[in-house]
Amino acid sequence: MTQLESKKPASLPPGDKGLPLIGESLSFLFDPDFGKKKLKKYGHVYKTNIFGNNAVIMIGAEAYQFLFRNENQYVVSTWPKSTRILLGKLSLSTNDGTFHTSRRKLLAQAFKPRALNSYIP
Repeated sequence: MTQLESKKPASLPPGDKGLPLIGESLSFLFDPDFGKKKLKKYGHVYKTNIFGNNAVIMIGAEAYQFLFRNENQYVVSTWPKSTRILLGKLSLSTNDGTFHTSRRKLLAQAFKPRALNSYIP
């Protein structure tokens, strides 16, 4: 079992949250190698603070599988209020729970091979 698959609470990953208030926002914006440097220093999972938000960055297939297989168990997707207003209350992106799951299943039908084949004569 990998560390990502462990169900017990873990401490935060290594990383640097930068300066008070601005965190590592300036480095993130102006250093084109920001991500590469973090990956080299901390590995595939690290913490940071960008634009006033604490964040854990996860890189790689194993991390993505863990995240999506455990959807809404360890993290919750959020959107800024302005985005929620623009997308609307019924948007798939801004909802969670059973509403999101049922709508996602409906939408997924449009991307199955049989449906995709019917779009192109």
